[in-house]
Amino acid sequence: MSNINLKNIKSFILGNVNYYLDKIIDLPIHLKEQYYYRLYTCKDTCLMSGRCKICNCPTIKKAFSPDSCNKELFPDFLPGLEWKEYKEKNNINNIESMIQEIEQNVHKR
Repeated sequence: MSNINLKNIKSFILGNVNYYLDKIIDLPIHLKEQYYYRLYTCKDTCLMSGRCKICNCPTIKKAFSPDSCNKELFPDFLPGLEWKEYKEKNNINNIESMIQEIEQNVHKR
């Protein structure tokens, strides 16, 4: 578990702000895709437990943080064009099915 420090507090706050902003105004698709990709990547660990295994933050809200807590699995949030290039480079071409699977998994809770 990570220490409480300014960077982690900022990340926690931004994740929460983005979570609620998405409920109000719908965040851009490239950010939502990254959010779902993060949840999909962590579906068998953090999503199941409800807490990030790295920082112990609530998984759903942490996934909305611009900062990655596990850069080996996924990057910080990327701008639209960089996200598109990242998907191509990493052969992420099934984002719609990832979204659907995560939506079904999250709504079971």
